[in-house]
Amino acid sequence: MESADSVRAFHGAGAPGGPLAPIYHFNATRFSALLPVGGTVVDLFCGSAQTLRRLLVGRPDLRGIGIDLSERMLETATANLADAGVHDRVQLRRGDAAQVETLITEHVDGIVSLSALHHCPTEQDLRSVLASIARVRDRDGSGVWLFDLVRPADESIIGLIPRAHEVSAGAELDAAFKRDWVSSLRAGWTFEEFRESLDVAGLSLESVEANYSQLHWASPVSSTGTAAEWDGPIPDRADVARADALAAAMGFA
Repeated sequence: MESADSVRAFHGAGAPGGPLAPIYHFNATRFSALLPVGGTVVDLFCGSAQTLRRLLVGRPDLRGIGIDLSERMLETATANLADAGVHDRVQLRRGDAAQVETLITEHVDGIVSLSALHHCPTEQDLRSVLASIARVRDRDGSGVWLFDLVRPADESIIGLIPRAHEVSAGAELDAAFKRDWVSSLRAGWTFEEFRESLDVAGLSLESVEANYSQLHWASPVSSTGTAAEWDGPIPDRADVARADALAAAMGFA
C-alpha cells in the first residue's frame, strides 16, 4: 500500500469513528494484557502506526519498534507518533518482515501484526514471515498477536461486507478505503490456509475466527514482569460498542 490516496484513506480509517478504530481498540487492549511492564513490542507491517500509537499511549511503560516497507507509510507513522507524544519511545525501521530476527537484535516481549498479513503475495511469503516470527519467539519467548481479515468462500459476499458496515454506521466509507477493503478481502487468507501456514512455519498459536476476521496469539513464554493496567483514553462510545462486540464474537467477553 504505497499510493498517497491509499495511505491517506487507511490512516484516516483508524481515527475515532472510523471503520478500523474498534479493531485497533480491541487488539491494543487485549494484546496489552500479555505484555510485561517495561516491555518492547514489535509491530510488523506497522503502516501508519495506529496500533503502536494506541499501545504506547495506553501503556506509558512500553517501548515500540515498527517495521514496514513503505516509505510513505513510515512518513505518516512518524507524524502520527509525534502527534501522540510517544515518538521518543518508538523506532521505525524500513525492512522485510521475513527477516525480523536480523532486523531486531533487541529483546522482544511481543510481536503484533494487525490487518496486514493478507498483503503477503503468496503462501510461501506468508510462511516466511511466520517462520521469522517463530525464530524470534524461540529466541526471546515473545508473545505473538496476529489479527487479519478472512477471505470469504463466496466471492459474491465480498462487496457486501463494506456495504454492511456503511448501513450499520449510517455513513458512506471513503471511496479509496472501500476499494482497498474489497481488494484486501479478495487477497486475504482463509482461516484454514492461515492455520496450515502456521503449522508449516512451526509457530504454535491459539486461533479463533469470527465475523470475517481471524486472530492467532500466544502469551510470552516468560516475562520480566507482570502486565500493567491499560491507561489509554476512552474511545468514541460507538467504537467501544463495536470493539466489545468483536471481543464477544472472538470469545474474549
